[in-house]
Formats: sequence, structure tokens, C-alpha cells
Amino acid sequence: MLIMGLAGKGKSTLLRDYIRIVAEKYDANLTVVDTSNEVAGDGRTPHPGIGEADRYFVPVKAEQHKVMLEAIANNSAHYVAIDEVQTRLEAETIRDLSVKAKFIATTHGDSITEIIGNKALEPLFYPNALFKWGLVVREIGLYDLYDLQQAVQDVNAGRVPEPIETINAGIEEPREPAGPAVYLDVEEIDPFGVTIATTISVFDKN
Repeated sequence: MLIMGLAGKGKSTLLRDYIRIVAEKYDANLTVVDTSNEVAGDGRTPHPGIGEADRYFVPVKAEQHKVMLEAIANNSAHYVAIDEVQTRLEAETIRDLSVKAKFIATTHGDSITEIIGNKALEPLFYPNALFKWGLVVREIGLYDLYDLQQAVQDVNAGRVPEPIETINAGIEEPREPAGPAVYLDVEEIDPFGVTIATTISVFDKN
């Protein structure tokens, strides 16, 4: 999965949830290459949001590709998660290591067409897309899901890629009651047989 979008849209938060699910539900050996400590935190104990995944610090951003190599060579990672793939060297490293592990990553961009056309990220898409799925974060809770190989073919043909699904995971605000609350005086019998006078609202759910 390649997660794409602008800064502040929730890519790292979404990546963290994805990491936790893969690491716990599928019992996968997953290592987080934590570029800026936004995913797993900068403390000795990783953020609980990554579940049972391991974490590798990236001391210098320019050496992130080396940390990817370490994650697979030293930790035998089956999955590697990376926040913010930006350089051609990083993209080439993912391409070269994709025969040994599967990758989950985020990258910055305004649209899938712009990201596929980014020369620095070219190794992620050519000659074939390394990721099966691409998820563009339009807003927090609003996502466009793409088949990345099809999207690459569309861009090459001069077409604008169409998402296979738009996902709205936003949280709805609780609705106000349709009218003023009405209260009723009722009697309840507790488990010990004592009658208790009480007042409930007709809008109570239980």
C-alpha cells in the first residue's frame, strides 16, 4: 500500500493504524523505518499505536535507505513501513528490496497524477508499479483508492486515473433530538424487589 497526500491530512496516522493491523492481525514480522519519529515516537518505548511492530530510528534522513537495508538484513522483516519516501535513492532501494519484503509507505503529493509523474519516485512505478494499491488522502477521513498499475497506465496514456472506490470514513456529529425532551415518571423494581421512583427521558436509548 502506498499512502499519498499533502501534509497535515493524516497520512502518518493512517500508516500507524495500517502497521498495527498488519503486525497484530496477521502476525507479520513488520519493522517501521521511522523517518521523523512521527509514527512510533522518539521515546525508548515505541508508540502503542504500532502494536507489535518493531521500530528502527533514522538518525539522518539522507541515510534512510541504509536503515531499510538494516531492517531486512538484521531483523528479517517480512514487511517494512516507511513514512515519507521522497528521494530517488529511497525509491530505488524499495525497488531493489521488494524481492525480499513487502513495503507500506507514504509519500507527499497533491494528486496521483503528480506523484506518478514525480521523477524522484519513478522507480516505484516503472517498469511496473511496486505497490498493488494506492490510497490518496483527500481530507481527514476521505480517501480515494486506486489500482496503482492501472493508474500508471492511465497516466502514460494521457488519462486522469479514476479511483476504484472513494472511502468516506469521517465521524458524524451526534444528531440533536427532533424536539424537546419529554420526561416520564415511572417505577422500577430493583433485583431485591424494592420499588424505586425514577424519571427517564424518552430519548434514552436503553
